[in-house]
Amino acid sequence: MYFILGSSIEDVGDYPQHQTMGDRYDYDGKCSVYNLLRDFEFTPNFSGAKIERKAKRTDLISSVPIPCNCLIFNDNLKNLLGQFKMPPHRLFQLPLKHKWRTYSYWCLQIVEPEDIFSYLDFSETNFFVKSFDTNKRQKINVANEQELCELKRTLSSDQDLYNTSYRFKEGYLGRYDLFTNGFLDIDIYISESLRNALDSSSFSGVSIGKSRLLKW
Repeated sequence: MYFILGSSIEDVGDYPQHQTMGDRYDYDGKCSVYNLLRDFEFTPNFSGAKIERKAKRTDLISSVPIPCNCLIFNDNLKNLLGQFKMPPHRLFQLPLKHKWRTYSYWCLQIVEPEDIFSYLDFSETNFFVKSFDTNKRQKINVANEQELCELKRTLSSDQDLYNTSYRFKEGYLGRYDLFTNGFLDIDIYISESLRNALDSSSFSGVSIGKSRLLKW
């Protein structure tokens, strides 16, 4: 089984705990943290990152500017994750200011596996196109990766591609204990063994939920 790893909204004070990179931060710059979503070559600028004054410092930190394919955590959680099978990723030191001190945290950027679509079971994946103008959804049949790329290429500026559920072929799941699935899903997934380790160690700021879109 696989579960969704997220940040807790309970007992953390102000939520999200990390809400801004500071008033002078260049969010549109080439080194902006916003680029962590799709760019895996640059060095992000973390200057100005801070935890809200009324928020608590926890092992896992919730964030607004850091994208959904990333996690912010301290050494305690870093040491645990190092014992499990990790996906392609990049790890950055992230100093976080809180009140009058600066604390050492890490930002994990999870890289989408290059072979993800060769393992996707298109017959068990339900795609639809959503029009932002009308908010209508149209179910679309996609047979393979080539058709998927062609469909994405032909979408208009007021359309986007979503799915309501998806499944991988045998051999994909089980390679990693923590992973994300690119544009298929914004959630970060963990294995049952990693979930059990997180539960037994009582890490703060951690929320674990049931899978929404991923089927197995």
